[in-house]
Amino acid sequence: VLLELLSPRELEVLELLVHGEPNKTMAARLKISAKTVEKHRATILRKTGARNSAELIRLTCLSFCDAMNF
Repeated sequence: VLLELLSPRELEVLELLVHGEPNKTMAARLKISAKTVEKHRATILRKTGARNSAELIRLTCLSFCDAMNF
């Protein structure tokens, strides 16, 4: 359910975030500005209700486990 809230671009940012990529690296890979990456991250936090990146990663893992019936 969590992942269904996000746009395709937000999912790309989330994937890079989970892999530990810094904003500048994400921006270069996605061919967008670092400021745009920051905006996407803020939107992801708002949509998921996560308070920070660590909680977002935890929620992502739990969502993935639910989807895989773990």
